[in-house]
Amino acid sequence: MYGATKAYVEQFSLNLRADLAGKGIRVTNIEPGLSHTEFAEVRFQGDKVKADAMYENVQPLVAEDIAESIYWCANLPEHVNINRLEIMPTCQSFAPLTISK
Repeated sequence: MYGATKAYVEQFSLNLRADLAGKGIRVTNIEPGLSHTEFAEVRFQGDKVKADAMYENVQPLVAEDIAESIYWCANLPEHVNINRLEIMPTCQSFAPLTISK
């Protein structure tokens, strides 16, 4: 379900961008990788020890990293649109579940 939702949001963003062509409205899909959030606790059904173990010996993205990226996209010149911005920490590869510790 998680993967399907991410795929839907990506496609919806592209379709929205196409539908709004010529209107001067920008649409950007921000796609962060490994981020230190409460999602890990949800993923492990509230097991904080398991959730915290995900982040041991790695430097994941934090909220400030994502906020800075959003700020950058929003403050580009009006004629510039970033369709998709995939952001990952250097410890993470594009390969599924590859995180170097």
